[in-house]
Amino acid sequence: MNAEQEVKRAIEHYFETMDIQDLEAMEKLIPETNSTVHIGTDQGEIWKGWQVLRDATKG
Repeated sequence: MNAEQEVKRAIEHYFETMDIQDLEAMEKLIPETNSTVHIGTDQGEIWKGWQVLRDATKG
């Protein structure tokens, strides 16, 4: 797999984990800091820090 394919796969994996709200997988992909900003796909979906993301992904 070349570098371009690896980057594409990493981005696809990121979107898949966000789509199914797989918090465990997200924790492996995204730095777990209070300054991390998460931007969703719908208007107003902006979260700062991990606790709000955890709360947003709860069923």
